[in-house]
Amino acid sequence: MRSLFLLLVLVLSGCTTLDERVSQEPSNNFITNKSAEEYKNCLLQSWAMLNQVTEVRKPNGYRILNGQMGFAGAVADIMEDAGQTRVVTYIPSSSWAVIPRKMKQSAENCK
Repeated sequence: MRSLFLLLVLVLSGCTTLDERVSQEPSNNFITNKSAEEYKNCLLQSWAMLNQVTEVRKPNGYRILNGQMGFAGAVADIMEDAGQTRVVTYIPSSSWAVIPRKMKQSAENCK
């Protein structure tokens, strides 16, 4: 029973809420020549092939989320302002995780 509790604590300590994820250093932060909608469509298509994603409309653009049960795996904010589209992604990283690396590369490829 004690080892089960310890395992549960370790698993839950790796979960990150949306607020915690976006308070971290961004994985990507760039301006693209595409409109917010064009970039969003590209990123949705790429990320959906890797994992389940959700799109949220914001006043000045979009937020793409990858996560389950209230925890954020990856977040992309796509904001349009003064004719420019800024993309900021927050993707967890580790030396062994393949999907986060592919998600980060997809964000770059959609530029």
